[in-house]
This record gives sequence, C-alpha cells and structure tokens, in this order.
Amino acid sequence: MNRQLRLILSLITLASLVAAVGTLAWRWREAGDIAAVFAGPKPVRVVLLLAMPVVMAGLLAFSVHAQAGRKPGRYEAGFVGLTLITHFALLAAMQGWMILVYLGGVLPDREYVARLLAAFMGLGMSVRGNFFAKLPPPERDGLGGWSRTARRSGLILFVTGLALAACAILLPMPGVITALGGTFFLVLMVSQAQRRATAQLKS
Repeated sequence: MNRQLRLILSLITLASLVAAVGTLAWRWREAGDIAAVFAGPKPVRVVLLLAMPVVMAGLLAFSVHAQAGRKPGRYEAGFVGLTLITHFALLAAMQGWMILVYLGGVLPDREYVARLLAAFMGLGMSVRGNFFAKLPPPERDGLGGWSRTARRSGLILFVTGLALAACAILLPMPGVITALGGTFFLVLMVSQAQRRATAQLKS
C-alpha cells in the first residue's frame, strides 16, 4: 500500500471519527443531558455511528498488514486501492445517512440515493474490472489458466459495472433492485471461479 492510498484512507477514517463524535457532542450540547445522546426509539444508532470509524480503522490495519513487505505491481495496486476507496466511501455514505436520521435532519429522496449508490458501485466495479484483467500472472501459472480466468473475470466485472450504472439511471426502481441482485450473483460466480483458479496453482 503506497503512502497516497494510506493517507486517503486515513483521512476518510479520521473524518468518520470526527463526524461521529461531533454528532454525539452536538446532541449533548443541544439537550444539555448525556442521557439525551442515547434517547430515542433506536439507541443502537449511537453504537453504529461510533462503529463506523472502528470498522474503517480495522480494514485499514488489516490491509496494511496484508501488504507488508510486498511491492504490488501497477495494476494490482490500482485494483486494491480503488476497491478500498470504494468500500470506505460507501461506509462513509452510510454513516452520513445515519447522522441525518439521528439528528432528525431532512433526508434526501431514498430513490435518488439508491440510484446514486447503484451507479457509483457500477462505475467502481467497471474500473476495478479493468485493473483486474491486467493483473500479472503468478509465477506458478505455467499453463496460463489463472491468467485466462482473470481476464474473463475482469471483462465480466467491466461489462456488468457499466450495465449496472446504466440500469441505475434508466430503469424504474424495481429494475434497479433486480439489476443489483443480478450483479451480486455474478460477482459471487466470478469470485468462485477465481478461487478455483487460485486453488489449482497450489495443487
């Protein structure tokens, strides 16, 4: 993990922590009572607000540890970096929504948010698929099976991501939900195929 990526993820994590603590401090200041922080029909929201930066910090620490001592290539670094940034951005968006709900603010239109998230996921998946198809093969891939599977998986991710983004813009909400379900199914199939290809390298 390069310094730029680590800095970006650290800043997102820090912003999430500041947002969570600031939200709770604002509620305490407005109510003048610590009990008001946990008041409401769903006090578990307080725990979820504080859990988001903890989850981000855990993901960051795990990613740094997993890549310690390795120098990934250009396309591997791009794939891993974009994947992490996408996941952190989605977690931050979820936390932002929970903050609005917790403070009783004006919520944006749910359909608009769902379409925006689906389009964001689709475009991110398409770019990651492009990086994934260009990953260098492992040393044990003498027959080229892993490389062929990676290219096909990358192409599927690329096309599926563009299709999901188009569905998020053009289709009615039932169609968007169906597209999301189909996308998750394809991602699971691609992941399973890549696991089998990786397992064959070890056999």
